[in-house]
Amino acid sequence: MSVLLEKIRNIDTNAANHVKEAGFRSDSEIRSLTREDLQEMFPGLEKTSMRKRIFETISNTDPTNVLLTKLKDFIPRDNLKAALS
Repeated sequence: MSVLLEKIRNIDTNAANHVKEAGFRSDSEIRSLTREDLQEMFPGLEKTSMRKRIFETISNTDPTNVLLTKLKDFIPRDNLKAALS
């Protein structure tokens, strides 16, 4: 699962499922979503806060953290700890 999709799941599980069902699975695909796209996916005044949080999440992702998350499976934990300290 993509890092951004997991972050969206932490905001709202149903929203993450909806994003995935709409065909946005990779981080690059999710980053391409605009405010207008989110408005179409999640219409309604009651979803304003959720849309805002999702947009802030997908537009403010630190590429370094994304890379480190992906590399965790390939680098032994002790080596990764040493590299980050």
